[in-house]
This record gives sequence, C-alpha cells and structure tokens, in this order.
Amino acid sequence: MAPGSYYMPTVQLPDGTAHAPAAPPQAHPPGAQHHPPNVSADWTGPPSGPPPQAAAAYGNPYGVPPGMMASPWGAPMGAPMATPYTGYAFSQPLPPTGHAAPGPYAPGPYAPPPPAHPPHGFPQGPYATPAPQFAAMPGQYPMYATPAFVPVQMYAPPAAPPPPAAPPRRPERLTRAERYDKVGRFAAGQHYGPVLEPMLIKAVGAKLEVNPLLLPVGDEEERPHLRWNMLFSTAHCHRSTDPSHRSWSNGRQEPATFPRVTELRLISQSVPWILDVHATSAAAGVTCGDVIEQLSEHLQRRLRKEDYEGAGGTKRRAIRDAYHHNRSRSAGVPGGQLGDGLKALDWLGMQTMFGGVQSSDALVADRFGAQLPCMLELLCIERPLVDDDFEESRNARRRSRHMSTSRPPSRSDGYASSGSRESRDHQRPE
Repeated sequence: MAPGSYYMPTVQLPDGTAHAPAAPPQAHPPGAQHHPPNVSADWTGPPSGPPPQAAAAYGNPYGVPPGMMASPWGAPMGAPMATPYTGYAFSQPLPPTGHAAPGPYAPGPYAPPPPAHPPHGFPQGPYATPAPQFAAMPGQYPMYATPAFVPVQMYAPPAAPPPPAAPPRRPERLTRAERYDKVGRFAAGQHYGPVLEPMLIKAVGAKLEVNPLLLPVGDEEERPHLRWNMLFSTAHCHRSTDPSHRSWSNGRQEPATFPRVTELRLISQSVPWILDVHATSAAAGVTCGDVIEQLSEHLQRRLRKEDYEGAGGTKRRAIRDAYHHNRSRSAGVPGGQLGDGLKALDWLGMQTMFGGVQSSDALVADRFGAQLPCMLELLCIERPLVDDDFEESRNARRRSRHMSTSRPPSRSDGYASSGSRESRDHQRPE
C-alpha cells in the first residue's frame, strides 16, 4: 500500500527512491508567519527530528532501526520518517494569524482555513493510486473523508386523496320529557307529576289526555279496555286482557288523565246530571278506580219525584219499563236486590254498558255555552240481549260443574246424620 493512500496498489511498487514523486504542494503560500501571542519571536515550533536519544540508540541520524526505508512521498532522503516521536507526517500546519497574507485569506486571529487539497491530493506518479479526498465544510478545517456518498432520490407514491367529510349529524328535536322522563305518563303511584286543580288547568291552557284504559274502543280495536254492566257493582267490571273469571284490578291505581287533576266532571247524553269525581288521594290525583267506583255510587242513588216528573212522557215510559225489568228474574239484570224506589241507573234504560270516557268540546259547549276545564263525556251503550234459555243453560252448566268438583258424603257421615235426625225426633215435643 502506498503511504497516505486508502487503496491497495494494483502493481508492485518500487522499493527504491530513484523516481520518488514530488512532495505535496504547500498548504500555505510562502510569506511571513505570525507567531501566536505570548510566544517568543525565535520559536520555530516543536522539533521535527527524532530526539537525540533515539538517534544515539539506533546509530543513524534518522532515529529509526536499520533497514527501514524512508517513504517516497515524504521528505527527500536524509529527512527523518514519521515515528511515534515525531508529528503526524500528513498533518496540516497551523494557518497564519495576525498579519495579512497573500491570497484570498482574511487577516485576524480567526482567519478561515486554507483551501483543501486538489482532487486526488498529490501529483500522480507512474505507479500511484488515487489519494484520499480532502473535504471541508465552509468555515471549518479540512479533514480526511471517504468519497462522498450521493443519496439516491426516493420517490414516494402520491398520497391518496382524503376521504370526503361526513355530513354533520342533524340534531334530533326531542322534548324534555322524551330526553329525561322515562316513566310512563299513566304510571301508577305518586310523585310522577304534578296534580293540578281545574282552574290551574284552565290558566295554563293544558289539554287533558285520558288514560287509554278508559277511552272508548272501536269495533276492530283490540287494545285493553273495560267491560262493565253499570247495573251491577264494580266487582263485575272486567279488563279485556284478563281471564273471564277475574275481576278488574290491573290499572285501578293508574291516573285517569295526564296531567293529573284533583277532580273531574262527567256529563252524558243518557243522563241530565253532572257526575263529580274527586281524587281519593291528593298526591295521586283522580285514578281509573276513582272514576269507576264513584260512577257506580252516582248510579245507585235514589231519584227524587221532581226528577221523574220533569222528564217528558216518552222518557217517563222508558224509565218505568226499565225500572220493572231491572228488578225482574230476567238474565243480565240484578233483580230484587236493587230494592224499591227509582234509582239513577233506571234512567239509563237499555244503555247500561260502560262505553268509556272522552273529551267532547262540542257537547260541553252545547250544554253550558262555554268551555269548562276537566269536563269529560261519559258514553253509555246498549247492553246485549241475553236469552232466558241461554241463561238457564249456563246456570245448569255451573251447577253440574260444582257437583262434579264437590266431595261425595261418606257412609259414616250418613250414619251420623241419620242418628242426629233420630235424636232430634225423640227430643221434639208431641
């Protein structure tokens, strides 16, 4: 390998110095050198030759072992080679400072460094290999470097266009009750809403909604509703979704209206009176059970003679016929348990079935000439006719079913009963 080269020679280098290449070019042009401050003017720098001890040890002026040859790229023969006791053979001298120097170098203690060596460093000989490149950043000292690495330009694929922005979500317009109130409007119990008086309903302009259980039902509608012949007590009231043998209990404590009210007033085309319904619980308001129970109480009350005589002739005949039929042994009527005396239920005639409760502004305006709060219409529909033979056959089936489920008397019970009869016969006075 040639001295100062990073590449291996391709041919055998000569071992003589007959054709040694010239020395490297001077790093600085000739001229006066400025010494650093606080340094003597006759100071020439560190010694460039070997120390006297090395020269005396090896017996030659070069201070190297015998047989070692000087580098052909170094100084001429007779100059010492680079040893551990000398400076680096290829080190650059310090740049001039203080005084002006020829060339493009600016004076001053912080003068810029000299330019780097030309490409491939030194003059080329017949057997030389390229010298290392000397590269330097602007404003810095030159330094040894390997051939510059030129990065390959990498081309990234074009970025995909961003997806289209989603349209803004349309806000849902929900009422406060839909957002926060998860309890049904007609939930049974207290503390599920305010209980308002009729005058307050009028003041705030609230519109009453009737509980669906009390609303009239159509011919093809199959929602839960009440079936009740108002001639009988409320124990005969039946909910359409319950078994036929069960009396109405589910929904009795539900509020009759929304918002809840302290009282209701019922009017009907079948009776000329106003039926008042008051809440049995001020905290719960009027319930469905209050409507049915108090309606039954109104119909069971006795009428005055003036009420009967105030009706027209046709109406009085219909009331008289209904009075006798309701106290007969016919099917679908209470019979003699109604007792003597005209009652309000006799005024209904054949329209004794509960038809529901609904709002009717037209009827209220026609009856009173103005709109009154908390006033609803009571619908009374005609009861279906029940054949006496059908009723008798149904009673027979009930008796036979009762006889089949009853326990037959045992023989011991027969003996005991016969003995008791004989004892009673002996005790009977003659």
